[in-house]
Amino acid sequence: SKPLPTESQDLSESLAENEERLKNEQNQGQVENADVAKSKGVTSVMRETQDSSDTTNAYRDAFLLLKQGRYVESIEAFQQFLSTYPNSKYAANAQYWLAEAVYVRKQYAQALIEFSKVIDDYPGSSKVSDARLKVGYTFYELGRWKESREILTQLRAELPDSTVAGLAQQRIERLEREGR
Repeated sequence: SKPLPTESQDLSESLAENEERLKNEQNQGQVENADVAKSKGVTSVMRETQDSSDTTNAYRDAFLLLKQGRYVESIEAFQQFLSTYPNSKYAANAQYWLAEAVYVRKQYAQALIEFSKVIDDYPGSSKVSDARLKVGYTFYELGRWKESREILTQLRAELPDSTVAGLAQQRIERLEREGR
């Protein structure tokens, strides 16, 4: 079995996966927009393409700031994105990455709020299990050991063969080693 990633490796891999998915969606969007152009006429399509392009570019720009380690700027950019495009297909991811940027800055009370928004506002998102893991990590950082252990144990039980479960197990073991 391969070793589980560290938190920073996990963040880097998540960033890389997100970037690749974004590129694929942009390419797919270009194909879809060309098909729509044939059926709708150029004027209306240009407006739709512009909206889609603006949304994608705004998300990509915020994400790139995060990837560059420009956390304050990325937080502002993700907040602006969510304010401007609240119904975007990228909204759940934007909320998650906003929370990650806040967490990396060690603003744990705010990170807890931001990760909870992913869970509460986007229950169908693929980011929910990651957000729940980070809620467990955030409880740990806040010294709320019991709550940390509860959510991490729950994740491990619900998603036993996942990377999230493995990372939850690592943090549970750390809690045990530290006598918490």
